[in-house]
Amino acid sequence: MFSSLGGKTSLFRVTLVGIGGVGCCLLWRAKNGHSSVNVVAAKSPDNGPGQTQTRRKTKFDQFASIEVDGRYFMTPADFLESVMNKDSPGWSKKRPLTKDVLSQMVYNTPSISKGSRNFFRKLQDNGVITFSEYLFLLTILTKSQRGLEIAFKMLDKDGNGRLCKEEYFVLEEMVNKKSSAKSMAIRENEKENHGCLERTTLTMHLFGSRGTGQLTLSQFSKFMQDVQLEVLEMEFMEYSRGMPTIPEDSFARLLLRNTSLEEEEIQKYLDRLGKRLTQRKGITLEQFLRFGMFLNNLEDFSLAMRIYSIAGQAVTQEEFQRAVRISTGQTLDPYVVHTVFQLFDKDGDGKLSYSEFIELMKDRLKRGFMVPASEKTGWQGFKQCIKREMSL
Repeated sequence: MFSSLGGKTSLFRVTLVGIGGVGCCLLWRAKNGHSSVNVVAAKSPDNGPGQTQTRRKTKFDQFASIEVDGRYFMTPADFLESVMNKDSPGWSKKRPLTKDVLSQMVYNTPSISKGSRNFFRKLQDNGVITFSEYLFLLTILTKSQRGLEIAFKMLDKDGNGRLCKEEYFVLEEMVNKKSSAKSMAIRENEKENHGCLERTTLTMHLFGSRGTGQLTLSQFSKFMQDVQLEVLEMEFMEYSRGMPTIPEDSFARLLLRNTSLEEEEIQKYLDRLGKRLTQRKGITLEQFLRFGMFLNNLEDFSLAMRIYSIAGQAVTQEEFQRAVRISTGQTLDPYVVHTVFQLFDKDGDGKLSYSEFIELMKDRLKRGFMVPASEKTGWQGFKQCIKREMSL
C-alpha cells in the first residue's frame, strides 16, 4: 500500500505534527530502491507492553460502550458524548457483543451523498467507530480543513481528485500515527483492532457497503465541515434550550470551555463581560457556527494578527475583522466581535488582549486534551512542548 504512493527511488516522508495546525513536510531521499511512508503525528493507538495510556486512548476507553473480544468500540452517540465536555458516559456498563452483531450495526449508515450535519445524531447507537477513527474525527474537530485537504491531495497520486478506501486508510494513519520504534507495537495492535471489522460507520459512509467507492475532495471537505458543524450545533443547543439565541455569558462560557482556566478565573471573565455589555441581543446559532468555524482556522488568523503585534500596534475591532477576512476569506458578525472584545479586553481601552485570546482559543480547540504548559523556556521548553504534543 505504501509503495504505491511514490517513485521507486524515493522515501516519501510525511510529517503531520499537531501543534497549532496540520503541517506537512516532504523530505525526499533514496533508500534501497524502494519508497515508503514515515508518519509523524499525535501519538495514539492501543497500548502494548510498556506503553503508557494516552489521554485520547483513556477517553476512548472510558466512553466506548461496546466490547468485542476484549476490544472497545464507540457508537456515534458515544463519540458525541465524549466531545461534549462530559466527565463520564451516560451508561454504566459496556455492552459485550459478537463480531456478527457489530457488523450488522453499520447497515443503516447513509451514503456520502446523503451526508449532513446531523450524521452522528441520526445514527445514535446504530454504528461502529474504532479508536483510529476516533483520533481522525478529533483531528477534524481541532484542525483547519486546509491542512487535511493538503494531505488528501498528497495521496491523490494520479491527480484525479479522488481517493480509494486503501488510500484513505493511509490518510487516516498519516494523521493519527507517530512512526518510531517505540510505537511499532502500538501500531500493530491498532491495525488488528481495525482489521477485525470489514466495515465501520465511516468506511460505509465514505466508500459504500462494498468499499469500492471513490471519495472526492469536495465530498471529503463537506464531510469535515459537517462534523465540525454538528458538534458546534450541539454545543449551542446545550445552552439555547430551544430558543433562537443564547445569552452572551453562555457564549462566553462556550468560548472558555476546555481551556486551562479554573472556574474562579472564568467567573472573572464573565463578571467583566457583564459590566461592559450595556445592551444585550443574544447570539444566534448562525453567528455561533460562523465564529466556531473561524476558530478552526486559528493558525492562519494568528499569523495575520502577529503582524500587528510585532509592529507594536494595538489590535482594534476593525483590525481584528481585517485579519479574519485575510486569513479565512470570511467576515464575522460585528456584534459577536464586540462581545469577544468585551470579554478579552483587560484594561477597557477597546483593544484585544491578543496573546491571551489566541492561547485560550488554542486550549479550547484541544477539547480537554491540552497539557498544562511547562515553566521552562528556550530550547528545553521547546523540546518539552514537542514531547507533550506527541503524547496527547
